[in-house]
Amino acid sequence: RHVGPRGTPLSDYRGVGDGQVAGSLLVEAVRRVHAREWHEVHGNVSSGPGNAIRSARLRHLTRLAVLGAVYFVAAWLGARLADDASPAWPAAGIALAALVLLGPRAWPAGLVGAVLAKVVQFGPGAGSAGVAIGDTLEAALGAHLMIEWVGGPGAFGRPQRVFKFSLLATGVSSIGATVAATSLALAHVAPWTAFGSLWMTRWLGHLSGDLVVAPVVLLWAFQPRIVASTREMLEAAGVLLGVLVAGLVAFSPLSPAAVRHEPLEFLCLPPLLWAAFRLRPREAATAMLLLAAITIWGTLNGLGPFGGESSLLPFLAFLCVAAALTLITAAVVGERGYVERRLRALAVTDPLPADGPTFPESRLVVAEMLVRFDHGAGLAEVVAGDRDEVETLL
Repeated sequence: RHVGPRGTPLSDYRGVGDGQVAGSLLVEAVRRVHAREWHEVHGNVSSGPGNAIRSARLRHLTRLAVLGAVYFVAAWLGARLADDASPAWPAAGIALAALVLLGPRAWPAGLVGAVLAKVVQFGPGAGSAGVAIGDTLEAALGAHLMIEWVGGPGAFGRPQRVFKFSLLATGVSSIGATVAATSLALAHVAPWTAFGSLWMTRWLGHLSGDLVVAPVVLLWAFQPRIVASTREMLEAAGVLLGVLVAGLVAFSPLSPAAVRHEPLEFLCLPPLLWAAFRLRPREAATAMLLLAAITIWGTLNGLGPFGGESSLLPFLAFLCVAAALTLITAAVVGERGYVERRLRALAVTDPLPADGPTFPESRLVVAEMLVRFDHGAGLAEVVAGDRDEVETLL
């Protein structure tokens, strides 16, 4: 706990927040795992006996095969929703999350799955190859930036990192949309007059996949175990039931309001806020995924507030905004709860004395709280300050 990335002592991080140091440590750990797996797979003799090397290579190839197959299935399902520009593209989120977990070097598996899916969708040709290359470039670049800039799989615990993830998804989705729309136009699969609408639909479709699907995959992979009390389990079930009921009222053929295209999409927001305030980011992202599935099904069947629209852009914009707000709210609430628990524990185990200097451990924990709430106080300044300064900052 006293050494930073590449053996750098934490004392060299004066003025840097605890959260930034922890983020650097996490990024370095992810980078080292990827590098170790790469050397093991490619036969580094120092990594162990020959059986261990072959076993590592087999595991890596199995992961790549699974990634390619899952991407192909997800892309094929997305292509079934539309002919040229799918309104929802879950494969984008799956590819981004998979390359974050496996490392950007796993991009060939995604490329193979993308090529097969585009050949099935558009037929063999330059257009299919161009779209597949654009989708793979989008996923690989997004995974690299998420590991280096956002913080890897654990990026959804802090609102600042969720903002970064949203910006990252917005940027890389535009790259994939540009390459795809240009390739389809050059291959005469789509006319140049439809370039603008094609680009916008693909951009929002890939962005919705990144914001809705990728967080669910990363959060469940990062925290696969369910540790909850009976009350929390019942509350989570209530949240999912609320999302289901609200989605069916707004987008189901069983609802007269959905058949009349009444603007009831706002009914879906309270259950999402309930999930964000009361549950973890993992459960909130799962609730958003359930809502997205219901809205996609209803909208493509001509139901709900977006079913009567000639364009799918309002529907895609609703999904993206709802997903981003849900993730950010869940991160803010989760971070505040963490800070409150740490301060409550500090008050019991290591309270500030009535007079005299504070304990070093107290100052370190107070510094961490300040950094997490972005009060602008560096770690070194708080640790070196006296009791009055610490209380003033609090």
